[in-house]
Amino acid sequence: NAQALVTGSVSKEADGRIRAQYRLWDTFAGQQMSGEQFFANDANQRRVAHIIADAIYERLTGEKGYFDTRVVFIDESGAKNARKKRLAIMDQDGANVRYLSDGRSIVLTPRFSPNRQEITYMSYESGQPRVYLLQIETGQRELVGNFPGMTFAPRFSPDGQKV
Repeated sequence: NAQALVTGSVSKEADGRIRAQYRLWDTFAGQQMSGEQFFANDANQRRVAHIIADAIYERLTGEKGYFDTRVVFIDESGAKNARKKRLAIMDQDGANVRYLSDGRSIVLTPRFSPNRQEITYMSYESGQPRVYLLQIETGQRELVGNFPGMTFAPRFSPDGQKV
């Protein structure tokens, strides 16, 4: 027996935007548990679907959803003796891959900031391991440190203020 039911619709507005709405129903009580509507341009249709899925998941489980999240990773390509390693980001379902580095130098150990707006990673761009901070949306990059000795996996402090 289903404990919940989702109804929804997507339509095109006169101004060209899409309108997506949903309602989540408790089938036993016969009452609406939650519902929202969103307006977005065509380019953001998938994102709206992920936001709706997160809202439904959280209402049903009490845990934050993960559908509207991204993954930062190192993409490896090319022949084994000429391997390229590029810093990349994608939606959690594998869509919208975007490369954040060109692969001319080794990049390793990317990590999101707590607010998910920045990435810290290690690069051997200068031949030595250095830690960088990258603003995801602007692509602005900043050298955080050239630490003596071994440098491994940079991480953010829980409040995101320090690397």
